[in-house]
Amino acid sequence: MSTNQVQGASSAWSITSLVIGIASIFMGWTFLAPIAGIVVGVMAKGREPHARTMANWGIGLNVVMLVGSLLLWILFGGAILALLGIGAFASVS
Repeated sequence: MSTNQVQGASSAWSITSLVIGIASIFMGWTFLAPIAGIVVGVMAKGREPHARTMANWGIGLNVVMLVGSLLLWILFGGAILALLGIGAFASVS
């Protein structure tokens, strides 16, 4: 008696990239989660061509959150430096 099992195409990498992208929305202050999501998404595009749409969404969300968090950190750092008077245009007396 033999059983023929049909192996379904796995979408684990693409789903992981998408989940990390969604989690990055709530954890956007960290750089590691979006970077990991981008790496996993790129790997998923090569390994899982059937799940390319989920991988693209994961990559897109992670890129947007990485750029957004970088901009927030730059603005926050600039505001702190401006409050401390250490900015590029600080007056020298």
